[in-house]
Amino acid sequence: MFKRLLLTILTLFLCKLVVGQSISSNSPLCSDNAPTLELKATGGNTYAWTGPNGFTSSLQNPSITKASTSQAGTYTCIINGKTTLTTNVKIGSYNSSTGISYYTSNAQLLVYAYNNSIDISGFSFDWTGPNNLKNTSSRVTINGYEKTNAGTYAVTIKDDFGCSYTKSTNVTINDCSYKPFIYYGISDKSGIEDRSDNTGNPPNLYVCDGASARYRVDTTYWGNNVKIQWFKNGQAIDKATGLTYTSSEAATFYAQLTKGSCVYKTQKLSIQNVIPKPSVYTNDSFLGSTSICSKGDTITLYASNSVTILAGSRSYQWFKDGKKIYDG
Repeated sequence: MFKRLLLTILTLFLCKLVVGQSISSNSPLCSDNAPTLELKATGGNTYAWTGPNGFTSSLQNPSITKASTSQAGTYTCIINGKTTLTTNVKIGSYNSSTGISYYTSNAQLLVYAYNNSIDISGFSFDWTGPNNLKNTSSRVTINGYEKTNAGTYAVTIKDDFGCSYTKSTNVTINDCSYKPFIYYGISDKSGIEDRSDNTGNPPNLYVCDGASARYRVDTTYWGNNVKIQWFKNGQAIDKATGLTYTSSEAATFYAQLTKGSCVYKTQKLSIQNVIPKPSVYTNDSFLGSTSICSKGDTITLYASNSVTILAGSRSYQWFKDGKKIYDG
């Protein structure tokens, strides 16, 4: 009975020793700050450390001054010659490819941080700028921007390693610098629409005979006193002064928006009425004649229009030898 009690006490004592053993570090660290890497261990009488670049130490809590990225990696400590523990040390440096830029979209000014080589979504940001700007996201969005929003925007970025650096850019805003978009789609319940943004060549749009196209402008961030006038073939359309305009005509349409002394015109949309003429093809080539093996071989046929047609919903009917295929 006494021996069993003694064995139990000894087992509990040894378990307590093992449970109390641990190692850690003060990583992550930024090498740009000439940091000191601090390694710590507990729960033993002897310690044997090993790590990157041939690092060894018998201290309980060794340290490395002016630690660089070459000191990053796995550190191992053997406690009391028995228990082996590891810890991963992260040491990074400033990533020079991080930058900031800006652009305007409709009536919004967007200033943002970017990096094309690494993910910066988990970094911290501290923005300053005109009009006592304060912001802590990766981008600054100013709705209904004005010339008073021009000036220097700066952001202090802190990465995963604690490296902190500041970037800045000068934002210029000219008079009448909004960029109106025109949205277009089919006048049905689908709600599907595309957008043209005054860049590149205006699209040529095709609408099925008998269908109506819907055009729309968005003045959400334009503020008050915005006047809208829709045009067809260069002529103002009577009483067409709302956010949307619907027409089944083949013509060229655009909207003119006036705010104060500024007059903006959307990109022109050239609309043509067409009767769809689908083509049938297989294996990425348009069909001439196709032969297939008579013993259970199959072939997949595809239908495509030669032009992109505005349509909220589409249906197809396949025919075989001039007769409808009811499951196609």
